[in-house]
Amino acid sequence: MFLAALCFVCVLGTSLSDDPTPKPCDTPKQWEGGAWFLDEFGIAKSVRISYDAVNKRTRSSIRTINGREEGEVVEAILLFEEDRFYFILDKGKVCVITGALFDFKTAGVPDDAVFVYHITRGLGNNSVTSNTFAKSYEVKSPAQHYEHTHTWYASFTDDSCVPVLETIYEGDLLKYGRQPYRTLDFIRYSGISAGIASDKVFDPPAICSKNATVKDIGDVFQWHRFMYV
Repeated sequence: MFLAALCFVCVLGTSLSDDPTPKPCDTPKQWEGGAWFLDEFGIAKSVRISYDAVNKRTRSSIRTINGREEGEVVEAILLFEEDRFYFILDKGKVCVITGALFDFKTAGVPDDAVFVYHITRGLGNNSVTSNTFAKSYEVKSPAQHYEHTHTWYASFTDDSCVPVLETIYEGDLLKYGRQPYRTLDFIRYSGISAGIASDKVFDPPAICSKNATVKDIGDVFQWHRFMYV
């Protein structure tokens, strides 16, 4: 079992490493854990993730947080090899079944990402070293019909490539530096453990034995944009 560096909320000590330049890496093939997501509008979501690259499947339990109140929970079971996506809504009363809406991509650091820095948080045996990578990419706006640049920053543990933090910025930070660009999305991982506790986590609930439709499934799988740019 391993923990994401975010478990160390209180940074007792910080040091920069002189190790050789780290290379892009893939996360472990199977892991489970939590994440906290915040978008540019201040909407927060807590996410419970089960990731299985061996069988190309994921499950995300996504809960919107409005202030001190917790909103609706959306379950997203994505079975890529079976060409089936399941979205469980309305407190488990509605199941939306679709084909795969996008291809499975291995979680981790893209090969063309640039290493930025690595840092050790903590002291002695209670320390974790993480590497931060960045990548700029073009995004086409459907409304304005023009392309603009976003920059992805992400940190992964040095020893096992466990996800720690991911941030999407508006603008090309690699070209122009950290100017006052907007932070578009932020995700923080915690409590990551190796393996899948039970394969049953990927079994669709009984409600999904019948197909259902809705007009808009929204951004229920939005966290998948991270690590996949």
